Amino acid sequence: MEPGAGQLPDRGAQNERTQLAWTRTAAALVVGLLLLSRLLLSRWVVAGLVFFVIGVGLLAVLAVGIRRRYAISRRALDRGTPHADGGLIAISAAVVVLLGVGELVHLALA
Repeated sequence: MEPGAGQLPDRGAQNERTQLAWTRTAAALVVGLLLLSRLLLSRWVVAGLVFFVIGVGLLAVLAVGIRRRYAISRRALDRGTPHADGGLIAISAAVVVLLGVGELVHLALA
């Protein structure tokens, strides 16, 4: 009999650590969005509201994605199947790009 055969995979805390890391990333993006929105709202209300609404939408999708990824990863660990996808990375990148564009708009209109 091979070592580990017939045993469940190590559930450890890797899934929980990954979820916490994604939660910290989302929290940092929320702070960035709030700062950018405040900066834009002080001079250009429409631009500030547009960036805020788009950012909140993306961050809501990110929050749902974090919970979904945790559940999928937990089931995949039980089955021993791969579970990585790039969805959260893409959404996070979209928020970062939005923040960058917002800052460029702020600098251009200043």
